[in-house]
Amino acid sequence: MVDADRDCPEILRQVAAVRAALDAAARVVLADHMESCLRGAAQGEPDRAWDDLKAALETFIR
Repeated sequence: MVDADRDCPEILRQVAAVRAALDAAARVVLADHMESCLRGAAQGEPDRAWDDLKAALETFIR
């Protein structure tokens, strides 16, 4: 878009749309990870499940 000399507001709207799409995808992955962590905790690995969940949250929330 920059090479095509598109207007800055239009480029910024596209950047915002890409960010929103990536955030939505990350939320889906995080939700799936949380579910699998909770299942791991239920199967007798609560410490590992907690550590995995904390690591995922730290990665996602920066």
